[in-house]
Amino acid sequence: MMLGPPAVWTCPRCDATVWLPRLLSGNTFGAVWYSDLKYDAAMLPEFPRFSKCPKCGEFFWIDDLKSKTKENGRFSLADFEMDEEAVESDATRLNFLDVDDSFRFLEAKRGEMDGKREWDVRLKIAQLYNDRIRYDDRIRFGRKARAFAKKEAALWESDADKARWQKNLERLFELTRTVNPDATTFRAEIARELGRFDEAVAILDEAEKSSPPKEGGEDYVATEIRKKCAKSDPFVFCC
Repeated sequence: MMLGPPAVWTCPRCDATVWLPRLLSGNTFGAVWYSDLKYDAAMLPEFPRFSKCPKCGEFFWIDDLKSKTKENGRFSLADFEMDEEAVESDATRLNFLDVDDSFRFLEAKRGEMDGKREWDVRLKIAQLYNDRIRYDDRIRFGRKARAFAKKEAALWESDADKARWQKNLERLFELTRTVNPDATTFRAEIARELGRFDEAVAILDEAEKSSPPKEGGEDYVATEIRKKCAKSDPFVFCC
């Protein structure tokens, strides 16, 4: 992995300086993928696509921010030094939003969001929920995975929290039809996480009839989804 000079922007509301690292190169050596499309890769870190200003709380898509760096992709040493100075002075690094702020982001941007951007936000929300139990299926420090009931207790903080989790996944399921119509395996995964096990298997069956057999990782995921459905297991798993 190689990091370049930081990317520096200004908040559209208060003009505060914000920044993120700039990834010049990376790789997926040692990466771990999960059934909800998340990956953990030390040499290919993920950076937020949407966030909020740490100073005024304004929500924004990072692609929409006004850059303080060169826009044509060509940098000089002076440009690098300018970025470094900005970060070292009054700039604040942007962070991923938590579940609550991600829902607030959806509400704030509802009228100006296309299907692809809504997909990105809702997928991140689904992954944030799964982060609460993500590592339970791996034996860590001699401790085995929690039982189903304990996983459910960790996944949702309240009945209201469970309701908005469910609504988010249902909307994400619908968005796969328009934004990612070929993502049948992931659509089956969403159905499984919602506890709709027969539907998940039916989606995989239909996909096998209408398309060539899947290969590699996706074939493994589809097989594991079937196994989890047979056990009525709705929880995210490591691929």
